[in-house]
Amino acid sequence: MAPFQPTVGAAPERQDGHWGQARGGWAITRDIGWDPVRQRMIRQTRTRYADRMDAVCTSSSVRLYTPAELLAMLGHAGLHVDATFSSYRGQALADGSDRIIIIGHRP
Repeated sequence: MAPFQPTVGAAPERQDGHWGQARGGWAITRDIGWDPVRQRMIRQTRTRYADRMDAVCTSSSVRLYTPAELLAMLGHAGLHVDATFSSYRGQALADGSDRIIIIGHRP
């Protein structure tokens, strides 16, 4: 299976760093990027309120694993994998799947 290769700014909520106009006296912008060294998706959110000079900034980071990495970790933990799927409907896991569902047990 090919490794997941996200593109910086590929997420639909990216606004290219510009403040959008929002109701209620505040504006939000979100920037999503990819750190290829750490294999992490980074999201930064800035909220600017009309009554403040500065913006409130938050960030989060999510480590994305390939199916092969997940299966190796489970095997290393002593678990046996019975099946893998790409959806809750039982669709087969394929290259490009954005979800992995793993069914397994402890031997």
